[in-house]
Amino acid sequence: MIRRICAKWLLVGLCFGWIGGSARIASAKPTELVMWHAYRAEERRALEAVVEQYHKTQQTIRVRLLSIPYDAYADKISAAIPRGHGPDLFIFAHDRIGDWAKNQILEPITFWVDGPLLSRFFPKTVQMLAYGNALYGLPLAYKSLAVFYNTKLVKTPPRTSAEMISLAKSLTDASKGNFGLAYEATNFYHHAAWLHGFGGQVFSGGKVTLASEAGIKALGFARDLQDKHKLLPAEPTSQLISSLFNAGKVAMVLNGPWFRGEIETGVQYAVAPMPIVSETGKPAAPFLTSEAVLLSRRSKHKRLAFEVMKYLTSKASAMVRMTVGKQPVANQACYATPEAKADPILLAFRRQLDHTVPMDNTPAMRVVWAPMLNALGKIFRGQGTPKEALDEATREVMSLLSSMK
Repeated sequence: MIRRICAKWLLVGLCFGWIGGSARIASAKPTELVMWHAYRAEERRALEAVVEQYHKTQQTIRVRLLSIPYDAYADKISAAIPRGHGPDLFIFAHDRIGDWAKNQILEPITFWVDGPLLSRFFPKTVQMLAYGNALYGLPLAYKSLAVFYNTKLVKTPPRTSAEMISLAKSLTDASKGNFGLAYEATNFYHHAAWLHGFGGQVFSGGKVTLASEAGIKALGFARDLQDKHKLLPAEPTSQLISSLFNAGKVAMVLNGPWFRGEIETGVQYAVAPMPIVSETGKPAAPFLTSEAVLLSRRSKHKRLAFEVMKYLTSKASAMVRMTVGKQPVANQACYATPEAKADPILLAFRRQLDHTVPMDNTPAMRVVWAPMLNALGKIFRGQGTPKEALDEATREVMSLLSSMK
């Protein structure tokens, strides 16, 4: 009898224990991870759809998205994370990785990455996320310049720079506000395609090589587009270029995939890779940036955060970002799908990928932008020669690099 009573109460106790344990498991809240981004419009909608999709696949993690204005984004990352604030994950281009790795803002993910995971991506897009001997992110998308052209004005995109100049001349009538070509000519990011097409580099062998013979020729070529050939509108800002293209006042624009969102419905256009530089036979090769999901060094849930990184870069996620967000995604498998093959603009950026130069992700690259902005500005204002402008830019860069040591 005693044994039966004890057994009965033992069973009851176990049952209550099991029920209590189940209640505790059922009531346990999923871990919340905060992710920052600066996406807008279609890219933002795509990211939100991906996160909602991810939540349906598991109950362990909830991702809270926070949109940060782009102009303040990098500074907020640099300020918040060292103090233990900020996100677990964030999306940013690869160019700050060197700075952020040195300042222990980023967590290296090398330990968790294996061959099958890396094989998802175009190799270029992964290589730019490495600094030192570590990998610091997984690529979501890649971005570079290409040629947008109005198909009412341009039937066949130019294959060479000589063809581009000839075609643009035939379509330029400045008295009527019509131009054959437009791009942000004083922005070094845009000028870099000509620099590389002429065989130049920013750095070589640890030295600043902006003022090489190739660099001087490239800057002379860019100046001639305005001064000699008179193809470009004066002071072509991003806003002016969008306005002119939408009004049918400019035939060809050198711009990136983000420009798709600025083109008004009804404008008939297509995209082609950059032309070959006639003087060298080399393709004009724009900078390539890898937009990646990065992990905060101060995240308290790094292993879970890495699971989110893997999902965000999976084919399922990339397909949403490609079709809804119109991103040239880094996941290679997407390009074999009918959806990719039905998007000629996406395929044009895929072809351009083969002729790009990965932008340096070291702290040294950050000090190049302002001196080159000054150099390009002087040339387009007619102040000095390309050699003088690049010699001065080189001195400025070297001085800034010395102050960093």
